[in-house]
Amino acid sequence: QFLPGIGPAKAAILAGRGLRTLADVVLQVPRLQGPPPPLCDQGPLPVGTEVRVRVRLISTRPSFARGQRGGLDSVWERADGRRIQARFFQAGWLRRHLVPGEWYLLEGRSDPQAGDRLLHPSFTHLAQGAATALPEEAGLRVAYRIPDGIGERRYLDLVERALAVADAIPDPAERLDPAAFGRALRHLHRPGGATEHEAGRRILAEREVLAFAWRLGQRRAGILAQAGRAWRWSDATDARARARLPSPLTPGQEAVLTEVRRDLRSDQPTYRLIQGDVGSGKTAIAFLAALAVIADGGQVLLLAPTALLARQHQRTFSAWLTGSRVRCDLLTSGTAPAQRTALATA
Repeated sequence: QFLPGIGPAKAAILAGRGLRTLADVVLQVPRLQGPPPPLCDQGPLPVGTEVRVRVRLISTRPSFARGQRGGLDSVWERADGRRIQARFFQAGWLRRHLVPGEWYLLEGRSDPQAGDRLLHPSFTHLAQGAATALPEEAGLRVAYRIPDGIGERRYLDLVERALAVADAIPDPAERLDPAAFGRALRHLHRPGGATEHEAGRRILAEREVLAFAWRLGQRRAGILAQAGRAWRWSDATDARARARLPSPLTPGQEAVLTEVRRDLRSDQPTYRLIQGDVGSGKTAIAFLAALAVIADGGQVLLLAPTALLARQHQRTFSAWLTGSRVRCDLLTSGTAPAQRTALATA
């Protein structure tokens, strides 16, 4: 918030997007775009094409075109004397910023139906006139997701400030020295080609995966440090539960069930991932473990990623529990509040 042009209000907007420091800004991954539009200093403008042109402002006037209230029409002149028109939409305020006689670099799409006219181009003031050296650009451009309330020019200036201190940003994975990590960040934001941008993107993607894995590890350690309950899972309970399955377990299912049974019978919280292809029997393992907990006085909640899959599991379990005293109910986002409370306290 103490940077020129930011202040507390804009800093709050940026913070809402997780951008609180210059490091946060430079660690954002921009989207790769194409090369800069061609600079058209000679001849007519190509029709319906993104272009750049250096021009001197001749005049401006409000636009009264149908359905374009608040627009601004302007006339410009290139160094070769060719007149260029530009129409800005809902931009009457621009008259305070565009000074007749001054030179600007316009960039935008030319009108597909009218030659030598640009539609709502962006503009950059050329302080030294037509001879002003244009800023050097990398081979490719990138685009940012700019928060509402922050102008594009302001945000790009912020990115430049962040890139200026890129070498001071440490590698979160501590694999690259500051100079190499800063170089990768600059390649990400100012790529000379697609290969440089992809290399920078992969470096940050790897750090994101590592950070996610570290957070999962911290969460797992916190869960396992808590006191758990040892559930009784007797052979008799196991036999009764197995009898409700439509088919016997495979050797692979038997091996997994042995590990799950050991987990639930210990006094540590169970924290296990069962991975397998569709139809490999993961649901059957969950069903047996659920019945063991229920037999010992517990209540089981089986979570599913979609309501459709939840209904499918509810139908499957209900069929397997035919004639049982175990109650199997369905709870989704569409369940009425009163019914939701009744299910939670049943």
